Formats: sequence, structure tokens, C-alpha cells
Amino acid sequence: MDTVSEAQFEYSLDCYFRQSWKDNRLSYGQHSNISAALLPLGVAVLQKIWKPDTTVYNGKKSYFHAITGPNKFIRIYRDGSIVYSQRLTLRARCPMKLQRYPMDTQRCPLILGSFAYRKKDVVYRWKYGNDRAVVLADDLKLSQFYLLAATGSSFNSTSPMGEYSKLSVEFVLARRSGYFLIQIYAPCILTVVLSWVQFWLNRESSGDRITLGVTCVLTMTFLGIDTRNGGDYPRVSYMTALDLFVSMAFVYIFFSIVLYAFVHLHTKVGTGDRLPTASTFYNTPERLQRLHKRRVSRVLIQTYGPRRRYSIANVSRVDELHLREANYSPKRLQNGVMGASEWTEPSGSPERKDSIFAAFRSGNAFQRFLKLCFGSHPWRPYFDKQQQKFVDNLSHGRINSISQIDRVSRVAFPLSFTIFMTAYFWFYYGTDPF
Repeated sequence: MDTVSEAQFEYSLDCYFRQSWKDNRLSYGQHSNISAALLPLGVAVLQKIWKPDTTVYNGKKSYFHAITGPNKFIRIYRDGSIVYSQRLTLRARCPMKLQRYPMDTQRCPLILGSFAYRKKDVVYRWKYGNDRAVVLADDLKLSQFYLLAATGSSFNSTSPMGEYSKLSVEFVLARRSGYFLIQIYAPCILTVVLSWVQFWLNRESSGDRITLGVTCVLTMTFLGIDTRNGGDYPRVSYMTALDLFVSMAFVYIFFSIVLYAFVHLHTKVGTGDRLPTASTFYNTPERLQRLHKRRVSRVLIQTYGPRRRYSIANVSRVDELHLREANYSPKRLQNGVMGASEWTEPSGSPERKDSIFAAFRSGNAFQRFLKLCFGSHPWRPYFDKQQQKFVDNLSHGRINSISQIDRVSRVAFPLSFTIFMTAYFWFYYGTDPF
């Protein structure tokens, strides 16, 4: 076999077509002067003897090979049996069912019979039985199909001219889907997955999300058009398996853009999260504690002076409570005195004596890395200050954080698409088309 065309519903094959029949008029028995068991004759003798007018009923265009001469031969045996062989290239129609394309299996027939002689004149049958009707070449290999079987059969058909004897060969072809997985399915899946990135983008990033969605839509449109404009793509009026997958991929990308329209509408009507206050947005417990220590320090400076030393007896009950709430060690207070330099420099102040490297003097490397990323260090107030600027720059009232629609879409879209692909490939690969 050579090529199989889904666009034209046809296939072609190159074969050696051999026929055998018996004509008693050509027998040359034991009493003749010819001692050979068979006579090889030239093709010119075909014009002088009777031969069946075999034709291909579902053929479209066929031709004989004539290089370097007619590829034919004829053999006549002693009892009048004749073997006639010729090399042909046949192009025949194949009624394909492409609902499962490109994961389909096709059965392409080749129907032979006499053009003029009816059954009472000529009866056709396979010489070696139906199972050995066709002998396939050992090196036969098709680019897009596996040839699973070639089974012969014989039957009679009735027409207005009478009943005719016919032979049939059915070629079972299973399509190789590797090309489609690489060129179509994989790009479609990656494009759909790429469209889900917008669920992780900020809801205020309208330009980014729309650009990403439109890019994915254009990519899917190009894939769909390129698939349809392929030279061998079947132009059928029903939906194939490939059309279904491309359409569903397009639907997923389309709905990812439509969902953002709902997210955007939800944002415009002012139903986002309320603007966090300083205490809920950026004030951590550590920072509140540092602020409280600063307040206590200012009270002590104003009361006792910046250089005055004092004992626990010189501190009023209220000031003592402030100091204890500021996490100053009661033992240090009870032991005597504490200079102003000790309590005017809270632990969170950037001006304290221990540098940034003091935070890394204890613990292993991993713990020090975690302290650097998440701990309370001298550089923390700088980021608190930047964060405070961000809060101050936000408009009063409401801001919009992650949309609930995006949260649900992050799970719903991948889950539903995975279920669809599982059911899709199980149905088209796991079930018998016949």
C-alpha cells in the first residue's frame, strides 16, 4: 500500500495481480511433442486467447507498468491451466468513518469481479482461501497507518443485468496518532494551561490579563485554521474527535477571559476587601512592642532627664507598670539603676549598638537564613517604613485583593480539564470502534 487520503476518501496500492483459470482447448497432453510441464509465452499471445475481463469495481484510477516493457507474463500448463500475472497500481475508494479521527481505524475494501460475464458464465474464488487471499510484503510500512489485517471474501451481487460473482479484500488500517499528539494536541494543551496564568495575576492588572487571554485565543484560532487547511484533513460535515478537542480547548480559553469580565465587574462595583488599618495590615506584634518601648522611653526622658539615673524606688507605680509592659527585666530594675542610654534605645531602633550581623551569631546556616527572611532584625523598620508608604498611597475606602472567582477558577479549570482529557482519551483509545 502507498497512500491513504482522508480528503479524497481513497487509497492506492501497488500489487502483482495474478489470475488463474483453465481452458481445455489449450491443453497439450502426453501425446503432444511438447515435453515441458509449462509453456512461458509472450504477452502477444494474450490477444489470441480468452481471458477474464476482471475489473476493480471501486477503482478510481489504475494503470499498468510498462517500464522497460509491459510488466506481464503468462504461463500455460499441460492440462490447460493458465496463470496470468501483471503489475498494477490501483487507486480505489474507501468509505471512511472519521468520527474518531485521528484515533480511528478504517476498513478499506478492494472489490474485484467480471465486467461483462455473469455468475453462470464466470465464478470467482480465492485460490488459496480467504485467509491467504493477499500476501503482504515483509517490508511493508505506512507513514500514518498500521496495516493490521488483509482478509479476503467472495460474494454474489445482483444488478438489473443479472447476478455477478465477486471477490473482496478488506484492509484494516489503524492510524498512527503520534504526529497529531506532537503537532496539535500538545500545543493545544500548553495553550490552555498558559491561559490559566491569569488566575494568578492581580485583578487590577487588566492589561496583562486581557493581553494574555487574547494571545491564547489567537494561538488557538491559528491552530484550528492550520489544522483545517491541512492538505489531507477530512472535510466532513460532522465533528471529528480532533475538532472536539480543539473546540473544547478554545472554550476553556474563551471562558477564562469571560470570567475575568465578571471579576472586573465585581471590582468596579466596590465589593473588594476593605482597606486594612495599620494595626491589621502592617503592624506586627514585634513592631507594636517597639513602639510601646519608645513611648515609655520618651516618658522617662521627660520625667527624669536624659542623663539621670534612677532606681526602682524613684519610679512611680504607673511608670513601673509601663517599664514592665515594655519588657524591661524586673531583675535589672531591682538590682539598682538603669541609665538612660539603656532605655532610650529600644531593641527595634535602627540606632542600637548591635549591628545587623548580631542576628546571625546563633543557630546554623539555615536558621540564620530564616531569620534573615522572616525574623525581626535591624533592617525590619526600613521595610515597615516602605510598607507604610504603600498604605498611605492607597486610596481610602476599599481595595481589591484576590477575587473569589479567581480562587475557584484556579482549582475548577485544571480539574475539569483533566477530567475531560481523561474521558476523551479513554473513550477514543480504550473502546473498540467496531
